[in-house]
Amino acid sequence: MREEESVIDTQQLTQLVATCLLEKKARDVVVLNVEGRVSYCDHLVLCTANSARQVRSLAEHIARTLKPMGKRPMGMEGVQAGQWALVDLGDVVLHIFDPDSRGHYDLDGLWIDVPRISLESLGITDVPEAETAPFL
Repeated sequence: MREEESVIDTQQLTQLVATCLLEKKARDVVVLNVEGRVSYCDHLVLCTANSARQVRSLAEHIARTLKPMGKRPMGMEGVQAGQWALVDLGDVVLHIFDPDSRGHYDLDGLWIDVPRISLESLGITDVPEAETAPFL
């Protein structure tokens, strides 16, 4: 019997992803609203990991957390290299960077003109300030 995929909207998925990242000590978590700007997703989530091991751990944690809900990543790239991992969750695309790669690719700067979605507006209120500061 095929497992039914649970219904989870974009905001709920974004909230779950951000919560998972913070649980595993990701830094500089930023949520960008790119709805209507690109055809492949509505939200981009960016974060920084402290090491290649943490890049892998964060990506794998997201996949493990979503699996019981019947939601699987559509694709995962760069996880083993550990410098920049991309996790495609459909309406939400997650980018996990090591600090050098985040600065080098500068997706924060590339998407400077799109609205940021605060973690507070996603219902995530108990976050140390240093972990939510925008990476610029």
